[in-house]
Amino acid sequence: MAVEDTIKGVILTAMPPGADAIISTADGVVTYFVSWPLLNDPARPNKPSKTIAIKFSVETMQDLAHMGSQQLGANVGRLLSYLNERMTGFDPDHQSPREVPPPVEVWVPFLNQPLL
Repeated sequence: MAVEDTIKGVILTAMPPGADAIISTADGVVTYFVSWPLLNDPARPNKPSKTIAIKFSVETMQDLAHMGSQQLGANVGRLLSYLNERMTGFDPDHQSPREVPPPVEVWVPFLNQPLL
């Protein structure tokens, strides 16, 4: 399994049911755009959550791809802990009208803690 798919699986594990993650590799950054249906507004049954943009440098993704399984597992565990912690304080609701894309919140794992 490619490291991009492994990371996507970890991200979706930390997200609510129904979450989807779309991967973009623009501008030398690998970004996972994550959102899910809020299911909290009868007038807007398909209202999406705020979007979370989880960003990794290409170098980080390459380093993860070349790690042994034990080292990759340790970093995946750190990523899952980071995501769970961020989700604790995250409010996915917003007041953007239908015609306006939901707000985007950027998260950058491993920014202050390099890979193991």
